[in-house]
Amino acid sequence: MDTTIVDDTTWQKWADELEKLQKNKKDVKIDFFDKEFEDWTGATGCHLPHTDSWVYTKALTLLDYHNKLEKK
Repeated sequence: MDTTIVDDTTWQKWADELEKLQKNKKDVKIDFFDKEFEDWTGATGCHLPHTDSWVYTKALTLLDYHNKLEKK
């Protein structure tokens, strides 16, 4: 949606944490976009299905929250 709400450094930190968790906990599945993140690494970007209505609605919600914080 062409708006940055998380700076690159923070995003990379979170990406690295997620990749490490996935490697160390291969037996743990949350049944929530597991397939989309199966081979995910911080280098591969985001794999969420952007056309999924849940994902799109959450993106709009986060963007709205971000915009409200920016106005304060």
